Amino acid sequence: MSDYESRLAELAKPGLTLWNEVEETDVRFVKSFDRGSFKGTAVDAIYNVKRISDQLGPVGFAWGWEVKNERLDTFGTGEDQQIIHTCVLRAWFRQPDGSKEYVEHVGHTKAAYWTRPRRPGDKPRFVVD
Repeated sequence: MSDYESRLAELAKPGLTLWNEVEETDVRFVKSFDRGSFKGTAVDAIYNVKRISDQLGPVGFAWGWEVKNERLDTFGTGEDQQIIHTCVLRAWFRQPDGSKEYVEHVGHTKAAYWTRPRRPGDKPRFVVD
């Protein structure tokens, strides 16, 4: 490892402290989901708030979030139509001097869509999540 790489590794350590503390998730707070072509797991949101509050302090005082923008976008027509929910979330973190620093995240989720028939005789149906 070069001197430059060693220095970068040293600088990164403090930035990963919080990450390393909350990296492992208790499987009791994880649930599986299956939305046809989209499968995975999701962590309980309240569990996440509790874990971050344990590290940073109470939500609303030491840290928090606000919905900066959200919208529903419609794509396609007829049975190809789907509606996507877009949300811009702005998280804030209180600094030692009392000021706040911000970070933004954009997420998308299918809000409504048509399903394709899976078996003979099935009809397409409009699903609202």
